[in-house]
Amino acid sequence: MTEPTTATADRDLFGQVVAVLAARKPGSPKKRPKHNPLIPSFGEGPPDKKCGQCDFHYFRVFAKNYPKCEKRGTSGSASTDHSSRYKACGLFQPKSTSQP
Repeated sequence: MTEPTTATADRDLFGQVVAVLAARKPGSPKKRPKHNPLIPSFGEGPPDKKCGQCDFHYFRVFAKNYPKCEKRGTSGSASTDHSSRYKACGLFQPKSTSQP
């Protein structure tokens, strides 16, 4: 899909000039922290480990799964979501291998 030319993109149906807001590119992710927000407080963990391998990492399950960390505040908002792909922090503990 090509972008409209400036002559047509900056005018509404009545020919009035309008401001064009920059939109996110299709498929671009929402802005979320790219780095583990716990690393500044607790330091880096093992270099080859990710948060998804940690015992403190879990998912809150509703209509979707929301990744969370026990060592971080938990709320119903995306601001406390904690990616499984973050580098591990200094509080890293390997997941227990016991089966329930």
